[in-house]
Amino acid sequence: MKSEAAATIAIIGAGAWGTALAQVAARAAQHRQSNRGIVLYSHRAEVAEELSASRQNRRYLDGIILEPTIQISHDLTSLDSASTIVLAVPSDAILATVQKILPHIRAEAILVSAAKGLAAGSGARMSEVIRQLAPPSHAVAALSGPGFAREVAMGQPTAVTLAAETLALAESLGAEFASRSFRPYPSDDLIGTEIGGVAKNVIAIACGIAIGMGFGDNVRAALITRGLAEITRYGLALGGKAETLAGLAGVGDLVLTCSGNQSRNLRFGMALGQGRGLDSAEAEFGTVEGIKTALTMAVQARSLDITMPICDAVATLLRGEIAVGDAVESLLSRPIPKP
Repeated sequence: MKSEAAATIAIIGAGAWGTALAQVAARAAQHRQSNRGIVLYSHRAEVAEELSASRQNRRYLDGIILEPTIQISHDLTSLDSASTIVLAVPSDAILATVQKILPHIRAEAILVSAAKGLAAGSGARMSEVIRQLAPPSHAVAALSGPGFAREVAMGQPTAVTLAAETLALAESLGAEFASRSFRPYPSDDLIGTEIGGVAKNVIAIACGIAIGMGFGDNVRAALITRGLAEITRYGLALGGKAETLAGLAGVGDLVLTCSGNQSRNLRFGMALGQGRGLDSAEAEFGTVEGIKTALTMAVQARSLDITMPICDAVATLLRGEIAVGDAVESLLSRPIPKP
């Protein structure tokens, strides 16, 4: 199943987001009337074979037919012609994935993280993990922002942030993915872009807990607003830009994840608010990036002396140190800050 030489964009990870981004890249090539091919790579041979046979991702995006120019592969040599490689795998798989593909890709290939998470322990962002492993010849970028995979795969209008180490690189990368239905806005703020994408998951869990407990939209609005304040403090302390966190990668992604029923972090929080146990809820929803992110962010916030009460309450709950009701009460009983 080796790809043809024309393939220049490879998407690593055949989950919902990876499949959606392969659709995006294929449509962008059609929009530009380019003959560039797209490779969607799965690390599991049986998944690659099923995708090739059915031309749809029945597990994650059932009913959505893949664009005809997308090639499916399980062969690492299919990556050797790709100039841009998008890593659309869970954050805890980024390190192993980069180690696996590096011997098989071009020395100058651009590596784009589409994962939203922090490395456990170190708290490193995904672009930092990639940069630690990849030689300097590989430029590094990150794609983040408000976009549910199913809607993106269907071709519904979506706007995201594409950040790179230079604005010029972000602009040129954006052209590879832009079409009438997908608008990547360029940025040179990797820190703010990635922090917005990871921190919103924690606030979404908090919103879900509140909804599951029977609270209404007033509480959701308060959590989103105060959550944005926490995310901004956190992002600025790490070197991100306020304008990034006020844009698509920050407030845009936050509002979507805290409001849309397709949000896995929101639904996980709702299950907790309804009385489900942590293990039971996590088993149902699979990878919930906000769990590890909350625990890591809480530690980092303390080390940076940043006040993040919502994040801290979620982390305390996830560590099993407090009950759901007590976590909500701790937030409601906090003193109102002076203006």
